[in-house]
Amino acid sequence: MRLIFTASMAVLSLSHGIVVWADDNVPLRELITCTEIDGLTKVIKKLDGVDASKRQIVDSQFTAELLPKDGGVMPERFFLKDQSREIDFTLKEDGQIPDFEQVRQAGEGAKLCTEDPTRVGQARDGEDMSFSMNFGVFFKETNGIHSLESLKKGTKDGRSFYKKLAPGPAAMLVPKFKYVTLTYEDEATEPQVSAARDGEPVKGLVIEPFYEQFVVSLEQLELIGADTLVIEGGPYRLSPSPSPKKMESFRKQD
Repeated sequence: MRLIFTASMAVLSLSHGIVVWADDNVPLRELITCTEIDGLTKVIKKLDGVDASKRQIVDSQFTAELLPKDGGVMPERFFLKDQSREIDFTLKEDGQIPDFEQVRQAGEGAKLCTEDPTRVGQARDGEDMSFSMNFGVFFKETNGIHSLESLKKGTKDGRSFYKKLAPGPAAMLVPKFKYVTLTYEDEATEPQVSAARDGEPVKGLVIEPFYEQFVVSLEQLELIGADTLVIEGGPYRLSPSPSPKKMESFRKQD
């Protein structure tokens, strides 16, 4: 697993589980197919170890997507299973799993499972279903008003989550977060971002596009004399981040 300092990082791929075998040693699907997630539960435990004082403004979040690749239908169920219980996730038509945060409840021996009667007996060659999961650190408030003071604390605290996941001395290599990255729920949204001081508009704010996201430098926000970042245009997420240049370098490494 690698740390990718954009708004999120991929940490798991669903590819193995309960199988039977055909004569040519190609695994076949059964009704219920599961994947062990020991690596993910270790990540969750590390994140739970982040001090509560660093969770006041930002916190970590998991998101996931499950999509058919073979033109078929979605599985009937997608659920978390451990030694004592099963927890069902909500599967939307577009593949999004809005309540995937429930994965934090994973206990010992936890697995992610699908119940899929339409694919029983089919070869499990990675061409039938695609599962992706992302982790990110986001500001809790999304009311459109972010004080410079809270942004500074949030970026500093957000770095702590990534340092917690970095192995040993590598934690020292986690870059400082002096930017915030804005992601609109509707990717077609044009950025409506402005600066203010004491409730009055401040000119000169630079908004840098970064793929489908938008990046603001806290140093530049302070330089123009602003004390508030104002975000409009619709539902969004805001995450602490390093510079666009640093984020691009991590994307190239992925």
